[in-house]
Amino acid sequence: MPLVLKSMQVKRSLMTLSSDAIQAAPLHIAFNSGYVPPGFFTRFVVVLANAKGMELCFEKGVYRNRITFRYQDPNSTTIEHVIVTDCTDVIQINVVQHHRHLDQEVVFFTKICQAIRVLLEDAAKEVEEILKKCASGWTDENKPTRYIFTHKFKYVCTSCPLTESPDYLTLPPANSTQDSQVFCDKNTNDYRALTKQEKVWFKDTSQSERRTKEEALTSSDESHAKLLDISDLDDVIEGLESVDYTKWKTLGVHLGLYHTTLDAIKADHGNVKDCLMECMAAWLKGKDKVREKGGPSWSSLATALEKIGANDIAINIKAK
Repeated sequence: MPLVLKSMQVKRSLMTLSSDAIQAAPLHIAFNSGYVPPGFFTRFVVVLANAKGMELCFEKGVYRNRITFRYQDPNSTTIEHVIVTDCTDVIQINVVQHHRHLDQEVVFFTKICQAIRVLLEDAAKEVEEILKKCASGWTDENKPTRYIFTHKFKYVCTSCPLTESPDYLTLPPANSTQDSQVFCDKNTNDYRALTKQEKVWFKDTSQSERRTKEEALTSSDESHAKLLDISDLDDVIEGLESVDYTKWKTLGVHLGLYHTTLDAIKADHGNVKDCLMECMAAWLKGKDKVREKGGPSWSSLATALEKIGANDIAINIKAK
């Protein structure tokens, strides 16, 4: 960065914030060289400034070794500050969300941090490719030159006491999630769960697992709800022998038949017993919005019977 800019004093820790703010555990970009390669930080900042959802936050101050960005996810009303600091040996990323009002925003913060992590990873890869091209050439002795640095993202351990040299999390070999057991690289025998600040960088599989279970249960319920058709009319009428025939029209409405369809049945047949049979026939044929209600089945018939107060008949129908 331009030398006219002041340097910011580096703090390798969580930031001191107001009570209505939340933050992620610091994320470090470390290099095999043990220091930040020349030109990496400045190019990294430029690439991030052009990333979708990112914009420079000048009111937080622009320093030679620290830049603050504003980030907003299109699905969230909150604004996150992404602070990028050149610590000489690593690049530190702090993500802070201010003015939290809803518990739901904590869930969004986790998703946002993972989206930001993707932006950071993509930016680091892009900068590495740029520097590789810049470094490719020849020396005065006709020897080829190349970019020899590699980078790696590391998660700062927030359960360890602060030291000059940060401790990092050692993650499982693959598929790290919020439920993963981790240990600090300074305490290799002490496995523990992720802290709240650390969790935001990893996927929450509990919701997807819950959705999978719910979908499996729904699929199971649907498989047991065998659909009926017009060939089952005799069984349906037999099951409704003790029903109050005068309620056939209300029953038809609850089954998904339109009022006009029921009026036509009444006009053509008149007798309530005959009307019930024609009503059931129309239902078994899937007329009107019967299909939208799940189609003709014993379970949907039982539900409609309960709505007209025929609970005893509904119990018998459910047993079919």
